[in-house]
Amino acid sequence: MDRIAKGCHVFQPAEGYEIVAQTRCSATSSEYRLVLGATGIPFELVRQQRTWYLVVHSEDASRALAELGEYQREESATGHTSSPLHAPSSIVRTGSLFGVVIYCLVLMAVAYLTAKHALGHDWYLAGQMSAADVIAGQWYRTVTALTLHVDPGHLGSNLVYGSVFGFMASRILGAGPGWLVVLLGGALGNGINALLRPAEHVSIGASTAVFSALGVILAHAVVSTRQGSETRPLVRWAPVICGLILFGYLGIGDERTDVGAHAAGMVAGFLLALPLLRASDRWLDSRPVTWAALGIGVSLISACWVIALWVAKQVVAIG
Repeated sequence: MDRIAKGCHVFQPAEGYEIVAQTRCSATSSEYRLVLGATGIPFELVRQQRTWYLVVHSEDASRALAELGEYQREESATGHTSSPLHAPSSIVRTGSLFGVVIYCLVLMAVAYLTAKHALGHDWYLAGQMSAADVIAGQWYRTVTALTLHVDPGHLGSNLVYGSVFGFMASRILGAGPGWLVVLLGGALGNGINALLRPAEHVSIGASTAVFSALGVILAHAVVSTRQGSETRPLVRWAPVICGLILFGYLGIGDERTDVGAHAAGMVAGFLLALPLLRASDRWLDSRPVTWAALGIGVSLISACWVIALWVAKQVVAIG
């Protein structure tokens, strides 16, 4: 049976308040939130260090513990069990950093091969996101375009911002799933942008994936706020406001900036992150899931480039 815990906690509530339960499972925190919400006991749900803390006023602590205890007894009697409290930490911190290394190596490797015209191909023509070609069925360009950059400044910017936001996204969704969502959100963003732009539109760069990572961070902030008991509009809308500010600062630049791709990437990352935010930390951080997701991401990029270069070779042969 789950334990309702009081004692030593990393998070320390304000004076006059007490922690009546804590869990690393989002679903479990939602259950306890509903229990106290139904009894009318004022509470606050706080998340720190990937752990949810259920906080009530000291004078309501005994009643809250009694209600939660009764809920657990009822669950046990009916044969249902909630996710255990105090689940052991299994955060794959090295995996998050390894994802950053893979991200940087992929971008720098493609930049080198592009500059050298490796295999005798123009990698820009083969892999750029051409709206007409994507709509015609060359979907792989939505992925390959993420790895191409105009110049060292363009590459350096996306290396820095991508590493920072990608690392943050991987800390939220797990090392493997986080980076895979960043990649898929970027590709989906390019695909959406291709559908909305004129046929002659062309774009390259990892920035769409960078904004996919920002979408993951925004989704986490919104979900965390909604699962709390805070009802003040400014606090509840703060994540959205912060996300729009970051988008305005980083996503809108000169005439070369593809604002549509940035916006589509952020929306795609946001939507892809939502279902994973309901998954348990233990699953997201497990080794099989981590390495499988990272492997899928690298394999997808490699496969798309193989297809892109093969198609380019066929075009040259026909020409």
